[in-house]
Amino acid sequence: MKNSKAYFAASALLAGACIGIAAMTYVRLGGIMGCVIFAFGLMSVVFFDLKLYTGKSQFVWGRRRPDDPSSMSYGQLGAILVLNIVGCAAMSLIAEPGVGEVNPDAIVGKRLSDGIILSGLRAIPCGFIMTLSVRSARTGLWWPLLFGVPTFIICSFPHCIADVYYYATCSKELLTANPVRMVAVYLSTVVGNYLGCNAYRILGPLPKPERS
Repeated sequence: MKNSKAYFAASALLAGACIGIAAMTYVRLGGIMGCVIFAFGLMSVVFFDLKLYTGKSQFVWGRRRPDDPSSMSYGQLGAILVLNIVGCAAMSLIAEPGVGEVNPDAIVGKRLSDGIILSGLRAIPCGFIMTLSVRSARTGLWWPLLFGVPTFIICSFPHCIADVYYYATCSKELLTANPVRMVAVYLSTVVGNYLGCNAYRILGPLPKPERS
């Protein structure tokens, strides 16, 4: 079952939904409490070993290695990204509009203000934090995840899946003002997250997590 296409799709959709729920919680609560509870989304992903783009990017670098069961192809990673986006965006359909301490317009506006280059650069440390969090949690050490998630939110390091929820719930005026720029900024975030997730490679081989 775990190797079937149906499981792959369901796992990636559910991973996106978990991050969507986390982003929804952050918008509702805001502040430090919202940042901390956001970690629930990633904890769910790690616990159930779901396929999240920023969790699996660390296993994709160059060609896929058939001898390494954790290794993935770029095609598989791309499919995970698309399914994560769908799963996360689906959570926006059940969100209560205009309810919460954080305005998604402010987050999206910040991304657009940062622009393509700065958004991409800011996404790199988020990817690094995600890889550290996932690897640590899978060895039984959850503190990097519990501290890391609030860190990337407070520092305004964009997470490409969480951002889908903010894009999906921001005002239509902002969403349609400059769609080309918005897509370009989003894609730079995707690339930045990917690079950050693989930044550990400059440190040399690391212990493999318990689950891949």
